[in-house]
Amino acid sequence: MIDRPPIEALIIDPNGEDVQLFLETLEDMTSANAVSTAASGAEALEFVRQCTLDPDRSRPNLVVLDIDLPKMDWRTLLETFDTDPEWTGVPVVIFTAVDQRKSIAQSYANHANAYVRKPADRDRFVDVVRTPGEFWFDVVWLPPRDEPNGERH
Repeated sequence: MIDRPPIEALIIDPNGEDVQLFLETLEDMTSANAVSTAASGAEALEFVRQCTLDPDRSRPNLVVLDIDLPKMDWRTLLETFDTDPEWTGVPVVIFTAVDQRKSIAQSYANHANAYVRKPADRDRFVDVVRTPGEFWFDVVWLPPRDEPNGERH
């Protein structure tokens, strides 16, 4: 039997309160071994750059992205994840309060794996984090970051 690879998530969201609630909810429900955060697109790109430059640095195997980002258009960030060989194949879940049809369509067109609407109500927020959280953390098997194609770099 294959050992389940650890979950290592990157949450990109400028809303500190949402990030804190997201982290608390994950802490209650999963044994993710690492969760990193970035508050802007620029900060997320720097994180991606640092992971790419340092082969010993842990790379997330799941990205949670709010599309309402300062300092960078979210589509640029999605394109980076889609075109950088080190990040291609890493699932990206859009988790945002933006509910415009155009943004939803653009997310999927730019290879996002899911689009989840953030509720304003705290209890509902926790429920909404749990549902896809259980899917991504308990049901789906994500590739280990050091072996994207079953081979070591």
